Amino acid sequence: MKFADRREKVRHQMEKERLDAFVLTSEPNVFYLSGLLTSRPPGLIVQAGGESVLLVSLREMRVPSVMEMVDIDRLEGWDRREGGSTQEKVAGILKDLGLGNGRIGYEDDYLTISQVETLRGALPSGNWTGASDITRKLRAVKSPEEQTYIRQAGAVSAEAMAATICALRDGESECNAMAEAERVWRSYGMGAAYEPLIGSGLRSSMLRRFPSQSRPMPGEIVRMDFAAKYAFASGYAYHTDITRCIVMVEPTERQREQLDLTLKVQQKALGGIRPGRKISEVSREALCLVEGTQFEGLCSMGGHGLGLEIHEWPGFNETVDVELQAGMALAVEPSIVIAGGEGVCIEDTVLVTETGIESVTPLQAVQW
Repeated sequence: MKFADRREKVRHQMEKERLDAFVLTSEPNVFYLSGLLTSRPPGLIVQAGGESVLLVSLREMRVPSVMEMVDIDRLEGWDRREGGSTQEKVAGILKDLGLGNGRIGYEDDYLTISQVETLRGALPSGNWTGASDITRKLRAVKSPEEQTYIRQAGAVSAEAMAATICALRDGESECNAMAEAERVWRSYGMGAAYEPLIGSGLRSSMLRRFPSQSRPMPGEIVRMDFAAKYAFASGYAYHTDITRCIVMVEPTERQREQLDLTLKVQQKALGGIRPGRKISEVSREALCLVEGTQFEGLCSMGGHGLGLEIHEWPGFNETVDVELQAGMALAVEPSIVIAGGEGVCIEDTVLVTETGIESVTPLQAVQW
């Protein structure tokens, strides 16, 4: 990856915002701009017209293999035993750089109120301003290299989902079925993108449904939500997302309509994605399919960007007035959840192309 090129793009946006420096302390953004996830919490300073400075523990600076991973202008070593917070260390470096009175951006998407107060207190003469929009929008459009990582993780996610479905069909418990997904991920050197979710029967309507030792009963919907991530030895990973539902044995007429309609909403949304259109417009068009059915008012359009994090900007629903761009990676996941009943969701990870989409989780949706 060309991390220096990414920092130049950040500097270009900093000029528009009239920032003298940008302080980054979130793990994904520090990795995105330097290639290394250092001591926690990490710290990175990007200057508008000068070098970038990465905080690294003295222990890490003594390890050649770690330092070979870094693509940065300057390393600043520090010893935690000296005391003080990352924010205070960053403030000291800013003073040394002559930026004590500068206009300085910080990550308002990530920092807590107390951390922001620490920054302001350590450098009260600085003009601090939230600047998360810079990296948020930059990361939303994936480079060809990033897209390759997401494709690879997506293919493994689909294979893991298929293995889990086969295990459930063979009578395995939820836990044993999830173990099959884990086996697939690890065989490719990947890991779980997030805590795996699986639930049958009434538990299929729950947002947080962790694997149990029970076996799904005939006639129950089983809702599975898990995926793989392509991880780097230097710290972070590229995520994917996929959700599938099956019915043990045969679905009832109502279950089949619920499943089929959810799939139609998703396919309508995916078919409407192309550069220049707004996410809200695409979502509303898809949700129109539910009007006049027995599930009207029960369907929601969920979704999100993803990449170095499982949930990234932008969201994907009828309230998001963000224009789609080629290179975006999105998880599109409509759901129909019945209060006191079962829940259905179908989700896929896609890349936005110049003319539409490319699916990176190529598993046939109709499994029920």
